[in-house]
Amino acid sequence: MDDGIHVTIIDDGHEFNPLNASAAEVNCDLACRPVGGVGILLTKKLSRGVEYHREGCKNVLKILI
Repeated sequence: MDDGIHVTIIDDGHEFNPLNASAAEVNCDLACRPVGGVGILLTKKLSRGVEYHREGCKNVLKILI
């Protein structure tokens, strides 16, 4: 990844690649929209780069801002 602010998030939860997650539906009324996915959408839209990989039993997400 290029120069910028690098953020690395590591957790030991279930394997989850947010880059493969379905896009959140943001074009409908808030009351009818299911919970979840907006953080992933914002991360993809507002960052310059996002990488995910699994290290042993840990999820590793690297974000370039």
